[in-house]
Amino acid sequence: MKKILGLILAVGLMLGALPARAEYPDKAITCIVPFAPGGAADITVRMVADYLSKEIGQPLVIVNKGGGSGIPGLNFGLKARPDGYTVLGGSIGNAFVATYFLGAPAYDMDKIAFVGAYMPHDRLLLTRPDKPYKTWQELVEYARTHPGEVAIGHGASQEGLEVVKAAGIKEGVSFNQVMYKSGGPATADLLGDHIDVCDLGTGTAGFQAARKGDLIIIANLGTAEVPFFPDVPKLRDMGAPFATSLMYGFAFPNGTPEAIRLKWEQALAKVMQNKELLDKMHAAGFTPAFLNGKEYREFSRNSTSAVQEMLKYNKQGSKKESSQPSRRPRLRDKMEEAMSVDRLIGGLFLFACLLLWFWIIPQQVVGEEQAFYPRLTVILVAIPAALMFLRNKGRRITLAFFREGSDISKDLAVKILVLVLSYIVFLLCVEKIGFFVSSAVFCPLYMLFFAERNFWRISLTTCGLLGGIYIIVVQLLKYPLPAGLLF
Repeated sequence: MKKILGLILAVGLMLGALPARAEYPDKAITCIVPFAPGGAADITVRMVADYLSKEIGQPLVIVNKGGGSGIPGLNFGLKARPDGYTVLGGSIGNAFVATYFLGAPAYDMDKIAFVGAYMPHDRLLLTRPDKPYKTWQELVEYARTHPGEVAIGHGASQEGLEVVKAAGIKEGVSFNQVMYKSGGPATADLLGDHIDVCDLGTGTAGFQAARKGDLIIIANLGTAEVPFFPDVPKLRDMGAPFATSLMYGFAFPNGTPEAIRLKWEQALAKVMQNKELLDKMHAAGFTPAFLNGKEYREFSRNSTSAVQEMLKYNKQGSKKESSQPSRRPRLRDKMEEAMSVDRLIGGLFLFACLLLWFWIIPQQVVGEEQAFYPRLTVILVAIPAALMFLRNKGRRITLAFFREGSDISKDLAVKILVLVLSYIVFLLCVEKIGFFVSSAVFCPLYMLFFAERNFWRISLTTCGLLGGIYIIVVQLLKYPLPAGLLF
C-alpha cells in the first residue's frame, strides 16, 4: 500500500511540474482579406479589427491576398491550420458567388466555420460629372445610340458585373465590362477617365469622392438605403431583374474548435454594439449590422442560390440577343447620336458643295453648258461626302475637341487638309486625263479615306456613280459632253 501511495504521489508531482497549457489566444492572429488594399473589404476589416483585437486579447495582422474575385485568397485561408490563428475577413461572400461566375468548384457552406457578419454592403454605379448621362435611364439611352462605347469597371465584384449585365439585357443594351482586383484601382481609373462608369461599394474611396462632388451616383445595385444619398434610386426599383446581396463578416477553416469560433462570435457581437465603432462606420458611409454564425451561413447559402438564377437569366438573354438580327438604327436614334469627326467633315464638304453649286459656279462661269463640267466634279465629291455623313464613322466630338493639342482636333484638321489637297489634285488630273478616268481613280480613294472598307460597296458606288452620270447626262438629257471630259 505504501508503494502504491508513493507512486501516485510521484505521478502527481510530475504532472504538477508540467507547464500549464496556454489559454487561446497566446499570439497574434492572421486575418486574410481575399482582396487587394483600398476596397471596402480592406477598409472595414481594419476598422472592426481595431476593436475586435481588444476583445480577443491579441492583435489581428491583416494580410491582403487579392485577385480572382476573392477565390484564391479564400482558398488560402480555408487551407490554413484550423487552430484559430488564421481567420478570413471582409467580403468573403464575393468568393462564394464568384465560383458560379468563373466555373470554379462551389463551396460547401457546412464545411466553413462562420463567425458572424458585421455589415451588409450595397454596390453603386458611379460616373464623372462631365459625362452626358446622370441617371440610369440616360446611361441606357447613351449605350443604345453608342453601342460598344461605354466601359463599366467593377471593383472585384463579379456579382455587380452580372447584375449590370442582367439590367442591360432587360433594356436591350450591352456594356464593355472590366473587372478589377479591388475598388482602389477601379476608382483611380474612373477618376482618370480610363473607364466611363464604375461599380463600387458604399464607403469606398469612390463613394467618398461622390460625397465631395468629384463623382456622381447613377444607381444603387443593392436593396438598402445609401448613406448620405437617400434619393439614389435602386436599380431593382427601375425594373432590373436582380440586385446585389452581400454581407461582410469573418469565418474560420473547417475543423476550428467550436469554443474558438464561439469566442469570436461573442466578441464580434459585443464589438458591433460599440458606439464609437458604429459612429466611425456610419461616418464613412457604411451600414453596420450583426449576424451570428448560423444566420451568416444561411444568408450566404441564399445568396449563392440567387446568383445561380441570375446566371441562368443572363445566359438565356445572351443567346436570345445573339440569335436576333441586328436592328437598323431608327431615325430618332440617329438624331440623338453624338456627332463624329467624320460626320462633321462630311457635313462640311456637303455644305461646300452646295456653295459651289449654287453660288460660286454661277458667279465664275457664264452659261449652263460651261457650268456643267465643274458641277460634275462637285457631284463626285458630294456623293462620298454624303455617304460619310450618313454612316457616322469615327470618334465622337467632346469638349476635348476644342482644347488645344487635342488628338480629335488634330484628326479633324489633318483630314480636312488631305481632302482639300486631294480635290485640287483631282481637278488637275481632270484637265490632263479626263473626268471619267480621274473619277474612276479618285472615287474609290475618297471612299477609303471616308472609313469605307467594303470592296463591293466601293466598287458598286464608283460604277454606279459614274454610270449614272453618263446615262442621265448623255442618254436621257442628251447633254453633249465637252471635249476632254471623257478622256
